[in-house]
Amino acid sequence: NPTLGINSIYDYEWFDITGGTPGTSVGVGSTFTPPTSPAPATNLYHCIISNSPASANCFSTTNIHTIVINPAPQVVTPNQDVTICEGGTITPLYVQTPGLDPNISVSYEWFDISGGTPGTSVGIDPTYSVPALGPGVYEYHCVLTFSSAGCSSQISAPITITIVDDPDITSINNSPQDICEGGVINPDFDVTVTGGLGNIIYQWYENTSPPNPLGTTATFNPGTLTTTGVYEYYVVVDDPGNGCDATSSSLYTINVVDDPIADPILST
Repeated sequence: NPTLGINSIYDYEWFDITGGTPGTSVGVGSTFTPPTSPAPATNLYHCIISNSPASANCFSTTNIHTIVINPAPQVVTPNQDVTICEGGTITPLYVQTPGLDPNISVSYEWFDISGGTPGTSVGIDPTYSVPALGPGVYEYHCVLTFSSAGCSSQISAPITITIVDDPDITSINNSPQDICEGGVINPDFDVTVTGGLGNIIYQWYENTSPPNPLGTTATFNPGTLTTTGVYEYYVVVDDPGNGCDATSSSLYTINVVDDPIADPILST
């Protein structure tokens, strides 16, 4: 607030002196709101306060006001979308603020937006560890708030976590089968599998002690069996994806019996 002078009526004129004095007139009045763009920039201003008439040579120059304009903070969300089996590992979620002025502090708030925005607040740390969850599709984003004046909150891109069931055998097919010595089963054994991440691995075993590993395809046929008896097999299905657990089928059975024996043909 100015004082003294030849009267109490004061005129105000603001100058941008970033490039030196006398500068460029940018406003009149006791207050002045400087522009906030472009960025980055450091702008200097002062105000000349005077009494009328100008011939009285009554004026005073204020101290210099320095305005630092930083670029709006940039928020980058690296791709962290992932599909896992139930019980798999999820790397803690994070966002990045490249080029942020180290003098600007950031606060974080993570939201579960699986059901839509604004979502449910789930964490206030720079990273968020997703808890153990059942099968489903989950979506998260982070709201970042910056300490610098004029820097509005920014919302990260969403991160999607898809959790599926472990591989599960829902049925074993084409068992039991009966054949004679030297026969071959028809059709092949096969298995119905649900869950997993789409990369099912099969390992067939003969149910012996120790188990005898055999085929590795989705169907199995042991080939010609020449000895009578009961043969048992099972399959282990797995998926190498994150968190997927293997599971074993129940037993497939082949009964190998003697060939038919004809009675002697009697002549009359």
